[in-house]
Amino acid sequence: MSEDLRNSILLWVGGIAIFGVLWLSLRFDLLRGLPEGFGQAALAFVILVQLVQLCRFLWRRRTERESADSR
Repeated sequence: MSEDLRNSILLWVGGIAIFGVLWLSLRFDLLRGLPEGFGQAALAFVILVQLVQLCRFLWRRRTERESADSR
């Protein structure tokens, strides 16, 4: 397994785990002591990070294909 693949898997698993914990805490109201909107902001941040990583992966794969085609 390449290092990039391992890092991608760890990033996705970590993101999904954080997403799950935040969702559960919102669903069962476990964040009562925190300011209103903190949970939603944290959840939005995790989703944004995952989307940026997905775009980066797709862009990198596209440039690799283009460089392979030009050879």
